[in-house]
Amino acid sequence: MFTLAVIAFDVIVLVWTGLKILKKSEEVVYPVGKYLAWGLFMSAFGIFMYGVRSIVLQFEPFETMLKIDELIYRPGLFGHFIGCALLVWFVYKGFAPKLFTKITAPLVLGLLLLVSLSMVFFPILAKVHQAPLEPIRFMMTSRPWAWPWMNLEFVYACFIGSVAVFGIFLYNALVRESKKKALFLGIPTAILIHFGIAAISKPSTFFLSANMCWMLMIIGLILLILVIFLSKNKGQVGKAIMYGFGTSLLISAAIPCVFISPVFARIGYGIGAILTYKAFGMKVE
Repeated sequence: MFTLAVIAFDVIVLVWTGLKILKKSEEVVYPVGKYLAWGLFMSAFGIFMYGVRSIVLQFEPFETMLKIDELIYRPGLFGHFIGCALLVWFVYKGFAPKLFTKITAPLVLGLLLLVSLSMVFFPILAKVHQAPLEPIRFMMTSRPWAWPWMNLEFVYACFIGSVAVFGIFLYNALVRESKKKALFLGIPTAILIHFGIAAISKPSTFFLSANMCWMLMIIGLILLILVIFLSKNKGQVGKAIMYGFGTSLLISAAIPCVFISPVFARIGYGIGAILTYKAFGMKVE
């Protein structure tokens, strides 16, 4: 079954990547790396719990399985967003200027932690549907919040968190060449790409048409190509893109997970884990 294969792949890659990074961090005495490693472990835990839910949902009676699904979902997403907060803290701790961290980190981390706590206290809904890309009947659920404002908070938390992560990496890589390039290429690239992911996953959030959402993301991807093309130190910028986009995907992919289909989100998590590990092991002159 494609769904379970993707989930298993993500869990294995995330745990394997986390172990490698934890070991490497201890070898080179890089204490900040433990935040990245544990962020990956917690993300793997959340995805593993979704795999358990996916198996449970295939049994009868279906109404009983839905109740069990909710019980498994809550600790899974709670742990997952604790992991997202750790990923963001890793980036702030290791790469962001102290003043920028003091100004923005409380907001970004506060939004992500609220998502985690909401899984303990806030009511959620169940939307049952056939898993995409499956040749046989395989049911799955998406679970948005019962309160519309919490769905908005969730989207903005993922959007702002992923932009902060990718933006910090791109800015740091480009500012060595030109502050203007860092401001007018790096920051807009991070914003537009992740805005596109969020807006396409839940278009009504930003009051834009689907075509406009796609157009903005395409512009962001074009800017990303320009960043690579115009950079003088392509190795440094390439590492920043893999590090930043890989880590930010582990946050932003949660939006299509809730509002479109968890399968596509799991593919995003797997790509994010691979990019993050690839970047962690790169040596740039």
